Amino acid sequence: MNVVRAFEHAFGFHVVIENDVNLAVLGENWQGCGRGIDNLAFIALGTGIGSGLMVGGNLVRGASNAAGEMGFLPIGADPFAPTSLRAGAFERVVATNAMVERYAALTGNIVNVPTIFHSALAGDRHAATVLDETARYLAQGIVAIAAIANPQKVVLGGSIGLRPEILLRVRDLLPRCFPYPIAVEASELGSRAALIGAAAIGLGQLHNKLFGVDAPDGRISLPPASSAVLREATL
Repeated sequence: MNVVRAFEHAFGFHVVIENDVNLAVLGENWQGCGRGIDNLAFIALGTGIGSGLMVGGNLVRGASNAAGEMGFLPIGADPFAPTSLRAGAFERVVATNAMVERYAALTGNIVNVPTIFHSALAGDRHAATVLDETARYLAQGIVAIAAIANPQKVVLGGSIGLRPEILLRVRDLLPRCFPYPIAVEASELGSRAALIGAAAIGLGQLHNKLFGVDAPDGRISLPPASSAVLREATL
């Protein structure tokens, strides 16, 4: 099925489809904590894990649009296991299911991720161990990106990545496994990052059509916008 053509037929105008984490890094670059940064990474950690990467001001997609598929990093679980071709070796040890399974192995109780965070704050040492191990794996993934692309800043998003308990642990771990500084911050736009990135692409496409500009797909060149107005519109 040609999804783009189907949407264009239904809507009656030009359509662009983009990965949600790629949109998030564009959103942070335009209106978030990555403003003015040409070398930027966005990592979304929640149910799964993925990343969007900008190098030299351009979005990196790769030969088959697989750039940033962090879940398939050969870290943590066995990358040659059949399951790793579906979920990814790294995703299997760092995302939601991994945290739930890790806590269940330690306590015998199956609880959701928000409960693990709440329990850790309440002094549950097993929950704290789960957060420690999750942050340790996440730090390894960040270092993998830094060793290849060397972004000026890494932005964390997603339901797990946004938690300050994870951010503080990761910041503490990174200097212990990478000799160069890596700036890591929580997403300024939160759950709206991808939506604002989509608005950036839409405005960029409109600009190109109106002025006959054939700009590279990965680079978004937009005039300054009112952050407050834009964020209010996306609520």
